[in-house]
Amino acid sequence: MKLTFKMTADEFYRGFNFKTSKLGMNETCELVCLTVFLVLAAILTFTGVLKDTFLLILSIMLMLFFVFKMIMTKNSVMNDFQRSPILNEENTIRIYDEGLELICSVEKVYAPWKSVYAVKETKKELIILPTLSRGVAVISKERYKNELEEIIKILKSKGVMK
Repeated sequence: MKLTFKMTADEFYRGFNFKTSKLGMNETCELVCLTVFLVLAAILTFTGVLKDTFLLILSIMLMLFFVFKMIMTKNSVMNDFQRSPILNEENTIRIYDEGLELICSVEKVYAPWKSVYAVKETKKELIILPTLSRGVAVISKERYKNELEEIIKILKSKGVMK
């Protein structure tokens, strides 16, 4: 089976987020930790345990920095996608009996079924990471509904998806 598809900037960003979360670089975790730190600093400051508000101000500044960092990362990834003729081209995913292959204009990534790194199905799309270091496929359920149903059946039958 073969499916040729295009990704939008938003889809590519969601694929980027999925990949970075698999790498352990999840910004949401950083934000949650900082929020807990901020709340704890606020409680300690307002209960009088901390007489100086320096810790509270520092917490607020760190929180604003990480929110700004998240916004800038999203803008950077989406701008890179929109400016790149390579990323804007069509991608092809081929399903074989032994594994899957992701083909774009500059690279071919083949992964046997046992080596497929990660697959995630959301309400909007199917995200496939054939390997950790190379390739990401984000296939829209809205645009490729019929073909995607077939791919999902195959991925489930091969034990790649639950």
